[in-house]
Amino acid sequence: MMGYRTLASQAHYGQVSGDAAKIAQLSAAFNQTQPMLWDYF
Repeated sequence: MMGYRTLASQAHYGQVSGDAAKIAQLSAAFNQTQPMLWDYF
């Protein structure tokens, strides 16, 4: 949710739980681009 890990990967590792279809639907609402190092400065 912070831009570097998808909800699908968080669900895979057990950090997020719920229905897979709902996770995919919510994931589509978030930014899917990978952050660059300069994004943090």
